[in-house]
Amino acid sequence: MGRSKRQEIKFLLRELKKTNPNIEKSVFQGINGLQLDTFPGFKHRGVFHSFPELYNHPDWFAGETKSEEISEEL
Repeated sequence: MGRSKRQEIKFLLRELKKTNPNIEKSVFQGINGLQLDTFPGFKHRGVFHSFPELYNHPDWFAGETKSEEISEEL
C-alpha cells in the first residue's frame, strides 16, 4: 500500500463526495463547533495539557510561556 495518512484522507474525502458533494464544507463547519472543554488534551515536552488550560495562557501559543511554567501554576 505505502500511502500516507494524508493520501488516505484525500481518498476518503473523494469517496464521501460521491454521496455528499458538500462534505468538505460540512467537515470545516464541524470543526468550528468544537467544544474545547470536551476536546482531549495533549502532551508537550512530557507535560500533559488540556485545551481550556491553555486558553487561560494565550501567551503560550506565542511561545512566550513554557509548558513547565503553566504546570507549576496549576
